[in-house]
Amino acid sequence: MIIVSGSSNPVLGQQICEQLSAELADVHISKFPNGEKRIWIKSDMKGQVVVVVQSFSEPVDEHIIEFSLLADACKQRGAAKVVGIVPWIGYSAQDKSFREGEPISMNVIAKIIECVGVTTLVTADIHSQKSFEFFSIPTTELTCLPLFTHHLKGYDLQDFIVISIDEGSRKRSQEFAQALGLSLCIFDKTRDRHTGQVTFKHVSGEVKGKTGVSFDDFVSTGSTQIGACEQLKTMGLQKYIACITHAVFAGTTTAHRLQDSSIDEILTTNTYAIPPARMFPKLKVLDSGKVFSNYLKTIG
Repeated sequence: MIIVSGSSNPVLGQQICEQLSAELADVHISKFPNGEKRIWIKSDMKGQVVVVVQSFSEPVDEHIIEFSLLADACKQRGAAKVVGIVPWIGYSAQDKSFREGEPISMNVIAKIIECVGVTTLVTADIHSQKSFEFFSIPTTELTCLPLFTHHLKGYDLQDFIVISIDEGSRKRSQEFAQALGLSLCIFDKTRDRHTGQVTFKHVSGEVKGKTGVSFDDFVSTGSTQIGACEQLKTMGLQKYIACITHAVFAGTTTAHRLQDSSIDEILTTNTYAIPPARMFPKLKVLDSGKVFSNYLKTIG
């Protein structure tokens, strides 16, 4: 097995390689003067299973094109199979169109991945299961939930509860609560399509005097997490810990808003490489390499 690491997340690529004791391909990634990507894979890949590791993170479109060129180059080099490890799939939240004239963006991304010769796609905690419907190649969804549960079991969980802040996170929250042996507090979230205002309706579970921990697939602007924490604390929650697989943290202000918010701690993973400028004291990053390397051992 040969590992090809794109430029979106070289640390994760290196972790996977080391944990598998696999060969890291000799790849040269550069740009032409006009900004076009130039890919040169120097390693021989004839008859090999080749794994291309690349999150579709910011700059999203550039990383998608780079991944596509890498996958095609692997096929040109004679790879028998090209496994795409795409921990965060940019555009995965765009799995439907709301207005006439809008594309179903996730469908387009799926077709790009397929047409460059990827034979299997692997991701983690995808935003919507509907995204997989657009693929005709095999897809596998892994989860970073065990990383968070393992870390949290180092805490005194006596007064902890798991918070499900919206319908979309309920299934993951139930699995999270079960893994930690905690009770579940459920909320429903509604968003005003005109103003963007988010409101939370308490469905079940007692929060007063508790430490709440939530598990969600990604955070972009942080508004939902911040709003949920503020409402929970008005209900008597003592502490709030947010577990987030993909730390998108869009724009230049999200990291500052999360740090200045009433959220007490944020746990995330390195599926989405966080630039140093977007790191902050409340944030702890867990390594996700084992999640992917354990899966790759099964396909050897």
